[in-house]
Amino acid sequence: EPIPPADNLPPAQAMIQPFQSSIQTEGEYSLLYFDGEFSHALVKRPASGDYRIQSIYNGTEDRIEASSNLLSLAKQLLSLLDETPLYARIDLLRGEGRDFQLIELELIEPYLYLSHAIGEGGANEGAIKLAKAARKRLDEA
Repeated sequence: EPIPPADNLPPAQAMIQPFQSSIQTEGEYSLLYFDGEFSHALVKRPASGDYRIQSIYNGTEDRIEASSNLLSLAKQLLSLLDETPLYARIDLLRGEGRDFQLIELELIEPYLYLSHAIGEGGANEGAIKLAKAARKRLDEA
């Protein structure tokens, strides 16, 4: 659909993305990286009949084993950055042509989905990777 008139848009800046039907049939993939190293991945799916994947709208999140295709694309996207971020969340979904498309590269205050990393509490591998990456940067400062 065309972009609505300005009076029907949010009062401040907004990001408007075209609807991709794969959000309802397959979901959105999130890959988490700490200091450029892969940590964990999940797929977020909307409730039946909805398109919003957030848990406040009854969306679900499931840890997945990221395919080599997803990992390769995520690494390629990270390589486009001028420097390696401490943390990054790469959100992808399949476009109409069935190729994965970047919908968001979260570098500022991303939700890290640490509960979907392997391990519980102090043995959470994602939290350990993040802590080691932060410690390394502090030691280098």
